[in-house]
Amino acid sequence: MRRYAAYDPPEYVDWTPDPELVAGFARTPAADPARAAVIEGLPAGALLDLYHGLLRFRLHDIALQRWVRRGVISKAWLGTGEEAVTVGAVHALRRGKEHEGEAGAGRAT
Repeated sequence: MRRYAAYDPPEYVDWTPDPELVAGFARTPAADPARAAVIEGLPAGALLDLYHGLLRFRLHDIALQRWVRRGVISKAWLGTGEEAVTVGAVHALRRGKEHEGEAGAGRAT
């Protein structure tokens, strides 16, 4: 992945991968057969949806960062580097189902 100093924190721009760490991370899903089956069962469309979510999240952060620099807003809590946490959790939810904390969730009908 290419990094840009205008958008990424300095520690991201200067980062280089540790081959041993990357290899260990790649082996992690295979260590749990149930997890590996879920990952292997994801259709291409679901993987693209995850990627689009990651991209939207990063573009949103970039816009917020620009607004802070221009004085449009005074402060922004960015999620740079934490995109997968939010996007993965949201994509795990079933669409069309109300979840705790959502507007209307738990209301008597």
